[in-house]
Amino acid sequence: MNSFHRADWFSIAQVIASIVAICGAFGVVFTQQFFEKRRRESINKSLKKGIYSIAERADSLVKRITNGSLAREFQDGMGAYRMTVIRQSEALISVIDLISLDKLAEAECLEAILYLRSGIGEIIGCFGNSFFENGLPMGSEGQRFQNARNLIERALGDLGLKPKTIVDVAQGETVQAFSSTASSD
Repeated sequence: MNSFHRADWFSIAQVIASIVAICGAFGVVFTQQFFEKRRRESINKSLKKGIYSIAERADSLVKRITNGSLAREFQDGMGAYRMTVIRQSEALISVIDLISLDKLAEAECLEAILYLRSGIGEIIGCFGNSFFENGLPMGSEGQRFQNARNLIERALGDLGLKPKTIVDVAQGETVQAFSSTASSD
């Protein structure tokens, strides 16, 4: 018992090598899991940015309708104006429909995309046969348009950006900006 034989030393070396191999196997698993998590986060972040881009386009369309700039482009008649709004809205919905629901759920954007799609659908609905004043739908269709606007704004808010007023003391100006409520990029 006082001395180790050559076979004993080989046994000890084998035990140590086995422990190192087991630790290495765990290390590989944890490393793969880490990289997979980062890859998924990157994909979800890109998807969220893409959805936010669609929401910004919808919001831009709503703003152009609200301030009358889109209607002024169509002084000839409301038919072309109406069709342009409907076509642009349908194009946005077509892009939304290309995104799979499981990817949206994984990126935690499902609720925002539902608000966005509903809002754009309301725009299409209220531009069907409504009467216009300065490019805005009137009557009950005007209320539908306001509802669409609220849904699109809610989608923008759900995507993690909230309006924040910033006062530039040096210039004496108030600026509307957005701050992220999600984790920083």
